[in-house]
Parts: sequence; C-alpha cells; structure tokens
Amino acid sequence: MEVKFLRFVMIKSVYVLAIINIFFTYQLFSSNNEENFLLGTKYGFSVLYTNNFQAVDMRQLPSVWDSIPRTASGSSNGFNVGAFYEYRMTDRTSFLLRGFLNYNIAQIEGTVPEEVISNGLPAEFNVLHKIKSDLSSIKFEPLIRYRLFKEFSLFGGFNAGLRFSQMFEHKKTLLGEQGIFFKDGSQIITGLDKNIEGKLGIQASLVVGFGYDIPVNFNGQYLICPEIMMETGYSDIASRLTWDMNSVRFGISLKYSENPTIKYEIKEIRRNRDSVRIVNIERADIKKEFLEKGRTFITSDTILTEKYRIITNTLNRVDTLFYPTKSVIKDISISERLDNGKVDLSCLKVYAMASDGSIEYPKKELYIEEYHSTNIKPLLNYVFFDESSSKLSSRYNLLNEFKARRFRLEDLSNLSTLDTYYHLLNIIGKRLQVFANATIKVTGYNAGIGEEKENLELSKKRANVIKDYFVNIWKIEPERIMVEWKNLPERASNMNDADGVEENRRVEINSDYWDILSPVIINDTLREVTPSQVRFYNNGGTCYNIDKWSLEVNQSGNSLIIFKGENKMPERLIWRLYEVNQTLPRNESPVTFKVQINDYYGNKIVSKEDTIKITIKTLQEKENGAADDKKIDKYSLILFDFDKSELNKENQKILDFINEKIKKSSKVLIEGFTDRMGDDTYNKNLSKRRAETVASKIKNTKNIIVEGKGENELMYNNELPEGRFYSRTVNITVETEIEK
Repeated sequence: MEVKFLRFVMIKSVYVLAIINIFFTYQLFSSNNEENFLLGTKYGFSVLYTNNFQAVDMRQLPSVWDSIPRTASGSSNGFNVGAFYEYRMTDRTSFLLRGFLNYNIAQIEGTVPEEVISNGLPAEFNVLHKIKSDLSSIKFEPLIRYRLFKEFSLFGGFNAGLRFSQMFEHKKTLLGEQGIFFKDGSQIITGLDKNIEGKLGIQASLVVGFGYDIPVNFNGQYLICPEIMMETGYSDIASRLTWDMNSVRFGISLKYSENPTIKYEIKEIRRNRDSVRIVNIERADIKKEFLEKGRTFITSDTILTEKYRIITNTLNRVDTLFYPTKSVIKDISISERLDNGKVDLSCLKVYAMASDGSIEYPKKELYIEEYHSTNIKPLLNYVFFDESSSKLSSRYNLLNEFKARRFRLEDLSNLSTLDTYYHLLNIIGKRLQVFANATIKVTGYNAGIGEEKENLELSKKRANVIKDYFVNIWKIEPERIMVEWKNLPERASNMNDADGVEENRRVEINSDYWDILSPVIINDTLREVTPSQVRFYNNGGTCYNIDKWSLEVNQSGNSLIIFKGENKMPERLIWRLYEVNQTLPRNESPVTFKVQINDYYGNKIVSKEDTIKITIKTLQEKENGAADDKKIDKYSLILFDFDKSELNKENQKILDFINEKIKKSSKVLIEGFTDRMGDDTYNKNLSKRRAETVASKIKNTKNIIVEGKGENELMYNNELPEGRFYSRTVNITVETEIEK
C-alpha cells in the first residue's frame, strides 16, 4: 500500500467522522425528547489492541540499488495498556488525558530484483528485504470527547510518545532455486545499512475515533467503554529513511465516575389522607349548635416523576355545623361556661416533662440551676435554597454594610444553635476579615430532579449569591473566593425522599483554614432547667368556631414565649426550654400563662391566668455557700453523613478539644440523635452507633454513659433541612466537680 494512499484513507476517515457528527447533532437538536447521559469526572484504565500499517521508501536504503516498486509496506500488531483521567467541561464535551505503554515491533517486507550468481554466472533474481524496528514507547494522549447522542461520542486529538530503543535491523534473503548465491557466496545477508537507526525523539500522531459508555451498575458509577481509534503518524521512525505508520486501535476502557447521573427505577408510593371540610349554617330554630356528618367519598391523585409514582388516596367528607342565630356580642371569660357549647377550654392543663422524654409531672414547677460552662456550637457549612430559587431565604440573618461593621461574634453567646447557624454568612465574613490570608471555596448544587435537573446555571447563580454577599457586605477580596458549580452534591442526601431532595438544594462553603469554619466556643453561665419542657394541653375543647388563638407565657410583665395560630387549636403545645435558652425565666417570680381565643362571631374568650412556680439556684449563692459545685460543658458534633456513623476530620478536631477539658473525675454523658428520615428502630440503632463511635475516642476518664435517642427526641425542627442536619448529632455533656 502506498504512503499517499494510506494518508488518503485517514483523511477520508476524518471527513466521514465530521459528516456523522453533523448528522447526529442535527438529529439531537431536532428531537423534542430529553435524553439522559452520564456526567461527572471519570478515572480508569484502558486495554487496546493495535493494528499498524507501515510503508518504507526502499530507494532510500543504501543497500538497495534500485526499487520497483519504490515502496514496501507491511503490518504489525501491538497493544496499549494505560490509565486516563476525564474531566467534563460542558454537558457535551469532556477533556480526556490518557497515558499508556505502547508495545509494537514493526516489520516491513519488500521484493527487489538484484544481480546475483547463478551456477557460477551473473543473473538477476528477486531478493526479499526485511526491515524491523522496535517502536515501543510511553505515550501521552490528550483528547477532546464530544457526545453525539446518549453516550455515543466522537474523540479527537493527538498523542506524543517517547521510544525506548533505536533498534533497526535489515536483512535480505534470496528467493529462487538452489545454486543461487549473493556475490559473497551467501543466501542471507544480515546487518545491512548500519548507518540507519531508530529515532529516539518524540513520536507524534493525529487521533480520531468513537466510543460508547455502557453503565455496569445501577447508577452508572462504573462503566465499560468499547472504542475504536485511528491515528496517522507525523514523525520519522528512522534516520535517513522515510517510514510512515498509521494505526487502528480496538479495545475497552473501564471507568469510575465520581458524580454520575443516578438513574432510578420508578417506585410506587401510596399515601392515604383525610380531608374533612366544615360548612357553617346559621339557624334560628335551634338553641345549641350541632354537627351533622356528610357522605364519605374517596378521590385518587397520581404524581409521576422520573423516580417514583406517588398515589394519594384522599377520604373526603363535608360536614355541616348548624349554630343558633347570634344576637349579642360580648367578651366572655373562660370561667363563664357557654351554654351553646361554642368553646370549652376548661380542660386546659399544664404538665412539665422530664428531659428523658418519658415522664410527665402534674406539678407545675421549674427548677433552674446555674453552672460555669463551655458550650461548643458547631457550624453547618451549608446554605439551603427554595426550589428553583437562587434567592437567600429570609431565615438567614443578612446585614447591610453598616450593621456588618458593628457585628461582633460575642453577640452570639445567648443565641440557640440554630439561631447561631442563621448568622453563618456573617460569622464567616467576620473571620475572613480577621484571618486575611484565608481563602474559601463556594460550591453551588441543585437537587437533580424536576426543573432543577442538570440546571448548572441555577447552581452557578446560587454560588455567586454567596460570593456577592461576602464581597459587597463584608468587603472580602474576590480572588480569595473560589466559585464552583455542579449538579448533585458529592455527599448527596437520599433522593428517594422529599426531605433528601430539599437538602440537596444548597451551597457548600469550605476552607483549608480551620479557623474560618471552626465551632463557636462560648464560655458562659449555663442555666439548666428541670424538667426541660413544659407541655400545654387542650384535650377536650370542641373548638369549631375558632378564628384565631394565642397562648402567652409571661414573667413579671415580660413575655417569655407566645404560641399563636388560626382555626383549631392543637391538642398539645411544647415549650422547649432546653432549645430556646433565651426564654428561660430570669428570677423566682411566678411564670403566668393564659389562652385567648377569637371566634367567628366576634367573641374574645380569655382563660383565667395560671402560674408555674420558679426556683433558681444561682452561681453566687453556691459560691457563698459551702455546697460543692460543678462545671457543666456541652458539646455537639454534627455533619455525620446521611446514614453514617463515622467521624469526619472536623468532628475529630472537636473531640481533641474536648479531651483536653476532661479530667479523670469527670462524668461524661454521650447521646446520639438522628433526624426523622427512615425507620424508627433503625434510627435508634444508628444513633447508638454514632454515640459509641464518639465514646471510643474519649480519653482520661472511664465514667462514660452512652445512649442512643434515635428520632424519638428530635433535637431541632425537622421541617427545615438545617434542622435535620443538626439533628444528625452526638451531644456530649461533661460534668466536672469544682474543687474549693
């Protein structure tokens, strides 16, 4: 095969590939169907079989006087073994860098007529010339991969290799009958053209080809890619000799994808709910209201997503509430029982609940004791967004430039853990001002479902919103903030659960500088209350006509907490004294509470005021007395991955700090918690494993109690993604006696 013909074939192949590319691109953009494809950075290794086609200009060999034909050709087989890295630049294009070992012994044969000795006389016979060279090398191959449709892709690029050997061999053999010899009397001559050597320089080739990624497992994290590549060489193989080589490679690549597009089977979820609507009708012929139940009927709604089919069966009923004609509107005290039965709040009772979650005390009394304390509030480095939105939620405390200049970390001492978290951006902004050499990375993500699926532009906007806040409000230099945007987070929450989908709509802030995201450590007075909750019960009131209701708790005229709402009042309201520390009573004056209800008729109904007794033991009283005192330190570990109990490096640093504070006489209580996602029993065991993992790292004391609370005692509001993350926690309470 002539060299020009081989190059002609390669050039035509490039043209054919270009035409195929245009055709499939047109088909892709003319189709209205969305196609799934696998994304993410990939790693792997390749094994390829190589078929090499070569041609040599025989006239350039010193040992050949003349050659017709002028070119000798041949083929050889080899193989490539190597590894690669693939980085996705856009949804369709990727950059691929491959490094491999290329084994190839090239050999060419050509027949040339030559004058020899036959039976003692000069004669012309054909002589077979064999040329051999070792072309084995280490190659590096940068390629651009362009996805034509689904996972069928076009590759284009080049490779450059460094040869191991200069080996070049040339021998010739007589073809003919016996009695024919070269002029030196032999029939085979080796070691010809010793002035020709294989070149050790860079060997470069142009590469084009096709490949197709085939998922091996369910979510496409592992793949096999069969591929075919064609390459044409553009470097000399030997000195003083025109030797061209073109190759076709066949083989497979085994790949691992860091962040694949997860493909789910459609799962069916069935839900049942009740919908009861009440219609009010005024009648003059009755003296007391009564409820007439309507006919029950069932409706079914189906929502279909790419992951699951949700079927909701609703039991519907429309009841009718008949009430007598109202003639007088007045304020009514709860002490005046209503004859028409509109509202009955006489059963309102107050219970105090112990911190273990299992005991209720009818006696309305709270005992508060003050202790010296160190409190660690960990920072969750995630900022969550509403669906399809890049606007910061109103839950986060956002400052203007004037307030940012006045912001002090010390002002966070009286805030709860979640309220401290809502200052996350301000804490990081302040610390970036203090640690001028620190940098951060802001990465935006989307939920990977519905309108957010593959919406990298939304991920980018979310990340830039965070960066703009640091730059515009906190005056942080833009070059100190690196911004990235991706689809799903690397440690994504469960996409089969609505809570998990909500948690994936976020921005993550990371820094190699520990002080930027380190916990908020507060040395303060701990005010511990027993019992830790007060429950307000409304168990029996038939409150069909409530428009608005409120329950207010006061001390000495100051409001401690207010519960309020519309329509039916809940049967139970909980005042969580351990969670909102700032609402604790500040002195021993009785705490009072009362309920106010406004009904649809204009009545305002106010209950009689009831009281809760308060007893406080202050630090000063303990210091002035002879009683022993103790120091209570409270620490929390967060950012346990979903369904995991292993410690990450941030929690390990917190544990190192805690171990420095623990003495041999210290008593340590370790309590594990989870969020509401998943099975109750499984979550209780998971929380126990988390607590045991932490307990295994505690030093200096053996007085350790380990408990797994599971989701029976949710630490924070699990309607919010940040509340669920903070609930995946282990709380450590360390009690140490203070020596007098």
